[in-house]
Amino acid sequence: MLDREVFLRFRHRIIPAFALLAALILVPVASAQDADSDDNAGWPREFELADGSTLLVYQPQVERWEDFRRLDALAAVIVTLPREAEMIGALEVSMTTATDHQRRLVTLRDPVFTRISFPSANAADAQKAEDVVRRGFPSKSVAVSLDRIVANLQRHEVQPTEVEVRNDPPKIILSEKDAILVRVHGEPLFEPIGKTGVSIVVNTISDLFRDDATGHFYLMRGKHWLEAPTLEGPWTPNRLLPKGFFGLPDDTRLRKVRAGVRGRSPDAMRHPPDVHVVSEPTELIVMHGRPEFEKIPGTKLSYVANSESDIFRYEPDRLFYALFSGRWFRTPGSGAPLEFCTNDLPEDFAQIAPDHAAGRVLVSIPGTDQAREAMIASQIPHTAKVDRLEATFEASYLGGEPEFASIPGCVVEYVVNTSQEIFRVNDHYYACQRAVWFESDSPHGPWAVCDEVPDELYEIPSSSPHYAVTNVFVYDSTADDVTVGYLPGYEDLYIADGVYVYGLGLDYNLPMAYYRHRHTAWTDGHYRYLRLRDTYGHGYYYDHLSGRYRRSREAREHQAAREIFGGPYESWGETRGVQRSRFNAVGGEQHRTGRPMFAGSAREARHDLYATREGQVYRRADTGWQQYGGGGWSRAAPARARHASLVRASRGRHWGVNRRSQYQKYRSTRGELHPARNRSRLGGRR
Repeated sequence: MLDREVFLRFRHRIIPAFALLAALILVPVASAQDADSDDNAGWPREFELADGSTLLVYQPQVERWEDFRRLDALAAVIVTLPREAEMIGALEVSMTTATDHQRRLVTLRDPVFTRISFPSANAADAQKAEDVVRRGFPSKSVAVSLDRIVANLQRHEVQPTEVEVRNDPPKIILSEKDAILVRVHGEPLFEPIGKTGVSIVVNTISDLFRDDATGHFYLMRGKHWLEAPTLEGPWTPNRLLPKGFFGLPDDTRLRKVRAGVRGRSPDAMRHPPDVHVVSEPTELIVMHGRPEFEKIPGTKLSYVANSESDIFRYEPDRLFYALFSGRWFRTPGSGAPLEFCTNDLPEDFAQIAPDHAAGRVLVSIPGTDQAREAMIASQIPHTAKVDRLEATFEASYLGGEPEFASIPGCVVEYVVNTSQEIFRVNDHYYACQRAVWFESDSPHGPWAVCDEVPDELYEIPSSSPHYAVTNVFVYDSTADDVTVGYLPGYEDLYIADGVYVYGLGLDYNLPMAYYRHRHTAWTDGHYRYLRLRDTYGHGYYYDHLSGRYRRSREAREHQAAREIFGGPYESWGETRGVQRSRFNAVGGEQHRTGRPMFAGSAREARHDLYATREGQVYRRADTGWQQYGGGGWSRAAPARARHASLVRASRGRHWGVNRRSQYQKYRSTRGELHPARNRSRLGGRR
């Protein structure tokens, strides 16, 4: 098991308590279906007990989220006993957490109350009120909006561990019409698809095929296909595919390609795109016509409004600034070399309004709230519980026997002739498959779920293609299962130069043996597309509302046909041996109406109440802060530290509501790219 000392040594991912004094909006939830409706229902939340008592819980404030696995919080409460006056109190509670990044929710379970205080009640009444709290507070599961947590935490000082990445500028291709970029890693490597007479180019993410009889290349673009005699072109619309395409195997990983063959449009493309096939890190900037610069209010910046790429011009120095995969580059003009400049941006970039069409770049500007928000998100692990018996791993080596090579900078050796992540440390063998560690005394197995990862594996340097596995951890274990997790670095997301970037900046040209090993099972349903760890070439931008890097629409349209590696724990598919953290996997208590007790109901309140660690309750009134005591409210002047924490909690609730509202709007538009831009300027929907 990865203990606390090792965890701190390699990642320093524990946020200090003082950095977490912010408000948290809890979201009681019964199922995935009603999660969002409960989330927007409002606070405080009222719970009715069978004896007629009611518990009103106000939005808690976070005290600490240690290891992102146990959360301590404060909350103001109001208890009303049947036919008695209400009692106002405060509680301090600690709960275990599990984060579901896909649904952007955190499950809180197993509450432990460290303090329940009713400052104005006598001993007998206080005991009755405490009993209501213990019986009425949800004990099975409470869902927390991850977006609201992150929005509240982003205003505090957080020092995440940065990773050394390369920032070599990519090659740039400018186009004033629709265009496609096809990145091939080195010379094209071909793998025949059964006996169809069609081969796939395996070292590219694009859907690129070759007809073996003619040597012609074919590229899928939505319902259309493009054809060229060579990769250099010329590329023209294809009207009739070779018959081999209609015999592609019924493989789950080729289903979108097969659908593209069967559902191809009989009409030729009216405006076929230019196709650029490249073998080096390259970014394609598509402008629909001549560049149209629009000034950004309150700044000396202009941005290109008719492009999905983030291109800016700064008037004082007349330089152009471009953002690729979270990295900023500047240049005096087209054809001139690019210069990395993330740490030397004009201050005007930070002044872009968040709701402006160009506001998405704020997350990539050091020092902004959006950048800090992303850095906090980068420290929250994805977790899962692995059944020791059901989760299995089988090693496979090209040629039958493993061939080992050393990783420079550490004592770890890796297997060369496999596409799996298999390592040797001190004559013991470790494998990382989809963010789960396995171990064995022999490279041929048998393999068992690993519950203690050696320190040496976390010393793999970032210059190695295997660095991603240093972001996979073992947190806990029992005789039956192992709790595992991974940080976003396993999916190539890193903190560097004060921002969240995609990729290590390395250029991988892997040997044919690597790809061939990955593409040997075309007909048995086990074909998995090799996820190339590219940094450039796909229009990557950070989508702060989904918390992930995405590809631009133009890049997705010709690169999404083949199924790509999904979330590691989700990709275990129907395997029951790995259960990722899911809030709706936990049932809830039922009260007399059969409705889940933890769903509660929102109740309008005249004031917003806040609790303190001393068991006191405050509220924000028009005349300032008031403290509850002696059965009533009186004006208060909280001490400096307490006043600061109350103000942070108040502001955090406001920002949390706004943040969640943004996310709901984002979901309602299905994550539409550049919603504030004029779609016609981006070429409309093709």
